[in-house]
Amino acid sequence: VMCIECKWTEAGIGACSCDRAGGDPAKGRCRAAVLNERPLYWATAKDVFFLPDRVDGKPCPLSPVYQAVRNVAAANALRPPDGLGVFGLIYDADNPYFKACGEWPGWPDVLVEALDSHEKVRFRSTSWQQLIELMPLDDDVRAWAHEKHGLG
Repeated sequence: VMCIECKWTEAGIGACSCDRAGGDPAKGRCRAAVLNERPLYWATAKDVFFLPDRVDGKPCPLSPVYQAVRNVAAANALRPPDGLGVFGLIYDADNPYFKACGEWPGWPDVLVEALDSHEKVRFRSTSWQQLIELMPLDDDVRAWAHEKHGLG
């Protein structure tokens, strides 16, 4: 099972949307669905990413890494009993959230480090720039991708 997260211009891996649904992640207040109906997210946050428990009044530890946790939880839950799950990330190599920038190693390296020793879920990533070179595209599509997005 592969769970793929695709990013282009996003400012990071993707936080939760609790603030748009009546919650306040800065104060540890999650929307009801995340708080009460997503036990695998919380278990993955704690057991895989070693995040602390959520505490009312303190910033939610799940919020800033929500989409990574969601993908790992899904890959782990949907994998065959004796098989592996894969969390894949496709990203823009020029986006500073995904490439090394100062002391920041970039999300791909952070996720490799976080998931390197996981027994049941592997992490793999590639950039759009690497991926498009492998795709069987005609010259017109390649020209469009280069002009529109700087790819290829």
